[in-house]
Amino acid sequence: MNIDEKTLEHEAPPRSLTKDELNIAELPVSLSCNRAPKGRTSIHLTEEMLNKEGRLIRREWTVSGSSRYGLPLAIDDEVLLGLAYFLREADFEQRQVHFTQYSLFRLLGWGDSQRSYDRLEASLRRLKGVHLESKESFWNHKDHCFLNRGFGLIDNYVLYRKANKPLSDQPFISSVTFNETIFESFRSGFVKTLDLGLFLSLRYPIARKLFRLLDKKLHKSTVYEIELMRLANRIALTDSAYPSDVKKHLRAPHEELVRVGFLKQVSFIRKGRSETLRYVMNPRSQWHRPATRIGPPAEHPLVRELTSRGITRDVASSLLTHGEKEVADKLEVFDYLRESNE
Repeated sequence: MNIDEKTLEHEAPPRSLTKDELNIAELPVSLSCNRAPKGRTSIHLTEEMLNKEGRLIRREWTVSGSSRYGLPLAIDDEVLLGLAYFLREADFEQRQVHFTQYSLFRLLGWGDSQRSYDRLEASLRRLKGVHLESKESFWNHKDHCFLNRGFGLIDNYVLYRKANKPLSDQPFISSVTFNETIFESFRSGFVKTLDLGLFLSLRYPIARKLFRLLDKKLHKSTVYEIELMRLANRIALTDSAYPSDVKKHLRAPHEELVRVGFLKQVSFIRKGRSETLRYVMNPRSQWHRPATRIGPPAEHPLVRELTSRGITRDVASSLLTHGEKEVADKLEVFDYLRESNE
């Protein structure tokens, strides 16, 4: 394989991290569609690049879906980032995040319907079943070397349901425990600055993938170039046999990213036998964010649950100072005792 050093991406190790670092914004964990092609059970990415010392490395990244639930899909990116948003709101104190399914639906712009509950459970099954393997993809700051690792996305999840009860009467505090490797990546990486509102407003899954990838590059430069077929692998494009297929699938997402003001210009540059995409991005101040509010509800979900049980809003708000989990645990006991006396 002939390697043109000018086209290789120079991967500089992080300068401020003390944990092993993985740039999950640039490596695919899900397909760019909401229906996996028949027989597709893995995502495999192989790249050659120069590190900071000028040494050629071969990075390999493999995502394997479970035999029962398959690979993560585009919708699972929404769920993953929504849960990561809750981690950020909790200042990344621990890798187990507690949430109400209702608050997650509000954050993602989903309706509070049975379909949303089913979609969430199916998504968590896929995320729980996935296995990731990396070679030369983690930089260890302490030892100044790359690591090979195998890990998952989430270790476990709990979604509360009650049989023969309306949804409003269900226990409401659910939890997801992130894998430690992914948790550290979230804590040190792009989740801190990702504009989730703009991300969720994008219609096309490929546009969302591009937004995550390019937004990560924006802090270095407003211009980013990447070889066309390499980009197809980076975003796990399902139909990427030929460059013409890739360009066809990118057309509408490119137009959407230009329309929302994220991209200023997209151009294709011929370099030898391959084509390179040149993206010119606008600064954040020029992005057209959605007019409708996307994000967590104005009222904390625990306040809503407390007031529905007869507690005033002011008292409910003051109780949250004792900690969300403590309040949620007490509510579960209260509901259990109330039902036992019925």
